Amino acid sequence: PLIYSNAHKNMSCPKSPSPSFPPHVLTSQPSRHILQISLSSPSSKNAITPQMAQNLHDVIQYFNAEDYYFVCVVYGENGTFCSGANLQSVSDTSSRHDLSLNSHSPAPLGLSRLIPRKPVIAAIEGYCVAGGLELACFCDLRVGSKDSTYGVFCRRFGVPLVDLGTIRLPRLIGLSRAMDMVLTGRAVTAKEAYEWGLLNRLVPKGETLREALKLAESLCEHPQRCMRNDRHSMLRNIYGSQQEFDQQIISEMEFGRDSIQAEEFGKALDRFVIYRQGRHGSFEGLAKL
Repeated sequence: PLIYSNAHKNMSCPKSPSPSFPPHVLTSQPSRHILQISLSSPSSKNAITPQMAQNLHDVIQYFNAEDYYFVCVVYGENGTFCSGANLQSVSDTSSRHDLSLNSHSPAPLGLSRLIPRKPVIAAIEGYCVAGGLELACFCDLRVGSKDSTYGVFCRRFGVPLVDLGTIRLPRLIGLSRAMDMVLTGRAVTAKEAYEWGLLNRLVPKGETLREALKLAESLCEHPQRCMRNDRHSMLRNIYGSQQEFDQQIISEMEFGRDSIQAEEFGKALDRFVIYRQGRHGSFEGLAKL
């Protein structure tokens, strides 16, 4: 329901503690009415495993339900925002991410099919690629460091965009620029991402979390009912009704499932998982399929 009040500004603490899932998905309250989610999996550049995806889904559901929190900030620790899905887990059929065509089931990254009723801000350092780019597109606002890198790096391995990347990215930067990123899989600099409108703020390295929290605090000062209703109105006009949005999700998943069932999918993953080719966004050394 699009009905809110400002009464919760007087709440001194959340009704229930925020769920935290150490060591990889951590939550904290850096400031009044702000929930921070931190990804912390340095060995995999904050790549998302199925368990982390479920954790992210649960935390966002908590954020939605907890009236005390007005804004959520998503941050990647150790100099990387998120490198996408953990390809080791994707290649393991026994733990493969959910590709259900039920638009209401958790997405491969856990949270991407949800539309939070309150703003979410991404604080981006380092690599924001593949599913990590989709995670950033899930957020309402994006603060990036000047040395951050963006791209559909999963293009090199035949891994499709199945976390609403084909839905949200064109709406954020336009179809032509989105086609450039999706078809080529090239690295996009922070300067280019800012000029395209993918980034809302561009700050020095190491300053993204501070700037994102400052931005979040400014949003907390506004009358919440009006701000949230205007936000929902924009999202409704961009994505359509819930039924229309669900159909867009199903369409993306149908194409994605076809890609994953193709023979080239397994061969492409072997490049990365077994032969360790194509790391750090490079196309060099990748044998033809």
